[in-house]
Amino acid sequence: QSDAGIVMKADELQHKVEQLQSYLAANEDMVEKLRASNDHLTNELNSLKSHSDSTIVDELQRKVEQLQSTLDAVHQEKESITNDKNMIKNLELELENLLEVKSDEQKATARANE
Repeated sequence: QSDAGIVMKADELQHKVEQLQSYLAANEDMVEKLRASNDHLTNELNSLKSHSDSTIVDELQRKVEQLQSTLDAVHQEKESITNDKNMIKNLELELENLLEVKSDEQKATARANE
């Protein structure tokens, strides 16, 4: 009986060992699938980061171009304002000269009438 009990126990242990080996093989397979999935997700993430960086760079480039365009417009407006100021100064000088001439003419007319 004890030999039969030992054989039965050995068979039971053998069965448990086979179950554990099957379980370990399934776990190893799952680990490999998870590694592959992780690698895939890592590649996807890197791709997204790369795409995101290029999108950010493109957006910044567009903003820089807009700012440059605005700056150019401001410079043109400043130039235009400077030209207008110079024109106004010249007109003021002309007006001053005309007023002086008129005043001189009026004084001359007044002297002539005396």
